[in-house]
Amino acid sequence: FQIPTPDLDPNRSSTRITAVMPAKKKGRRPWQKKGAAKSRDEWTVPNSELLQQSTPGFELFYRTLFGDDDYEKIVATLKKPLPSAFRISTSGQDRAHIRSFLKSTYFTSLENCSTGVNPPAPIPWYPGDIAWKFEIDRINLRKNEADSQAVKDFHEFLVRETEIGNVSRQEEVSMVPPLLLDLKPGMKVLDMCAAPGSKTAQIVEMLMADGKDLSGMVIANDANEKRAHMLVHQMKRLESPQVMVTNYAAQTFPEVQIPVSTDSEETTPLRFDRVLADVPCSGDGTLRKNKIGWTRWRFLNGASLHPLQLEILDRGVGLTKVGGKVVYSTCSLNPVENEAVVAEILRRHRGKIQLEDISDALPGLKSVHGYSKWPIYSEFFDRIVYKLDEWPIRNRKRQGTESAETLHDQTGEEKTTASEPMLEEGLANGVEEGIVPDASQRPTPSNRSAKQPRHTVFHPTEEELSWMQLDRCLRLLPHLQDTGGFFVAVLNKIEETIHPPPKAKNQANSKQNEPTEGESKIVPEKREEDQPPVDEKTTSIEQSAEAQSNPKSDAPSEKSGKPILRKDRVNGMLSSLEEPFIFVDPKNADVRKIIDFYGLRTKHDGHEDGLDLNNFFSRSESEPFATIFLASHQVSEVFTMRKPRRLRTVNAGARAFARVQDWHEGGLVHRITMEGLPFVVKHMDHTKFIDINKDDMKMLIKTEYPLLIDVSGTLQAELLQRPISCLIGRYRFESEDGQIVEFHFPLWRARSSCNMLVKRVMKESLAARYGLHS
Repeated sequence: FQIPTPDLDPNRSSTRITAVMPAKKKGRRPWQKKGAAKSRDEWTVPNSELLQQSTPGFELFYRTLFGDDDYEKIVATLKKPLPSAFRISTSGQDRAHIRSFLKSTYFTSLENCSTGVNPPAPIPWYPGDIAWKFEIDRINLRKNEADSQAVKDFHEFLVRETEIGNVSRQEEVSMVPPLLLDLKPGMKVLDMCAAPGSKTAQIVEMLMADGKDLSGMVIANDANEKRAHMLVHQMKRLESPQVMVTNYAAQTFPEVQIPVSTDSEETTPLRFDRVLADVPCSGDGTLRKNKIGWTRWRFLNGASLHPLQLEILDRGVGLTKVGGKVVYSTCSLNPVENEAVVAEILRRHRGKIQLEDISDALPGLKSVHGYSKWPIYSEFFDRIVYKLDEWPIRNRKRQGTESAETLHDQTGEEKTTASEPMLEEGLANGVEEGIVPDASQRPTPSNRSAKQPRHTVFHPTEEELSWMQLDRCLRLLPHLQDTGGFFVAVLNKIEETIHPPPKAKNQANSKQNEPTEGESKIVPEKREEDQPPVDEKTTSIEQSAEAQSNPKSDAPSEKSGKPILRKDRVNGMLSSLEEPFIFVDPKNADVRKIIDFYGLRTKHDGHEDGLDLNNFFSRSESEPFATIFLASHQVSEVFTMRKPRRLRTVNAGARAFARVQDWHEGGLVHRITMEGLPFVVKHMDHTKFIDINKDDMKMLIKTEYPLLIDVSGTLQAELLQRPISCLIGRYRFESEDGQIVEFHFPLWRARSSCNMLVKRVMKESLAARYGLHS
């Protein structure tokens, strides 16, 4: 992108941001002064300089909206770096242990830090004392490592625990929408615009409150194919059987049929208990971390997205069951993207949905009520209006070879300008296929529209305001709690609503056309919260491309009873004719060997609370299966239905068992995985466990495949009595609060050695948290 102030001194001392620039060209960058550093990460721009570069319309519009006093406070806060925020994302005993370890180890060392860095402060409105805010932003957090060992250790802890899923780094206000969903175990939840996945992860954490519940379902959807795969990597940190990742334009998310009951052949449309519509937006509430947005702000950016946001929220309402909730949120300050969208949805479905009063839902959260009236800004005319009939009207006059425009409003004032249509196309016709025009480019007369703006962008009438109750929406303004800007509203569905079928559109990043279902073009990426690191060590099965279904090809074969597979590929990706999810027969010989070896209690063997073998599936048809996945019952219901269509699913479930190349005694060809163990361990026979003492744990963490002669005599004798296979290790210890904590892990027993089958980063975490450093 174009840097607004190329002659700035990169060495000045002030609050800075890092400008991420193209990295391939070598040598001096055009904006660098002679003698300046050549590293793109060392070039910074002071916040105050960027604020001065902001467009005049920003101040005019928001000063009119907020008033002089609040505008000055908001802008003063936006000039400051955004504090970091994080929360503990694991559950059960691990949550309490990590919280205790975090406070006693890192918070204490930060209190004694000589650099004056204060320890993280708890976020007062987040329940459970598991979320904190750190006064240092992400960039300065890395810089302070050189000055303080305590800050360095704390940062390493955050990076390590985030990678393995124990901690999630997320912007503070971004944590609000999932909490307002009021989730309960077993619910079906749809996240319509999920990538990069921080809010989805938060939803999964709340559904897995005890860490072992297999009920419920979370469908994480995103329209962008690449972002959907990035979402898969985010979900792999949690490895939940309840998650499905799909690839649809949110406004055209399809109807899916599920069985009325377990034994019934009748079907009913899938409806969700909760829907989160965290829609694409202009993102001007994120200016504290997205500083370049100051110079790119245009009122048109938000107005162009207004129609798309309307359609997404309307589709979300249609997919919600009666009695369910829809949470609508944006990281924008613009009421055209916020209250105007909510008002139009209330207008379309009057009496069937209503706003919930959430002002006291999160005690300690500071906010202001939603606005009932707001201005509309014409960038071309530099005018503020409040009603449609106040909008300037173009009157074009020809004068020889030149042309001019006479603009007038109902007051009779006239103004002559260059010959251009009076209205930005985004206000008149909305966004074309979900694409936001480049804010740095002025539209030309040929691509502008002379129509008046949509009536839905203006505030409601006095009569409508009396029953809409827009003051029940919440605005989280930056200066209230030192955060970014955010908007959130909760809609309760009290009666069934009527919606036209979603329009079929062509997918922007695919050559495949589906006559009954389709995609819109890629919508603008949301400026979201921090993304966790991507785990590059995934199996080939997990790296498989998205699977798409087609009504013409998803009928099962009449002869074989198996789905028809097509191996067509488009641009290296699996085509829409691919069938990637194959449910494993509970009577499969390999599955029975797994059950017998680990002593699993299953429902098929008469245990009511046992493991349901109908929830196992694979992503290949050939046996033995490379990986066996575990899904929740609700996810399995969606997979088994074929009418009218299957969901185009990128990934689902959690890895439970993986095929191994090493020889197993007894013919067992699959081992249990660390990801699936927490959901299977409660169904295991405890005689299959091997207790590990502290010295042996240190040995297993420090050494890859230690010899049996190097471990303790007790462990050596125990292993020699077991067959060559994957066993279950159990380490017990007493935490600082006096509770007995158990950690289970896959333990491979070879002929003359053994090994802990967990990632290296998890071994580092165990060593630090359990005091197992050699």
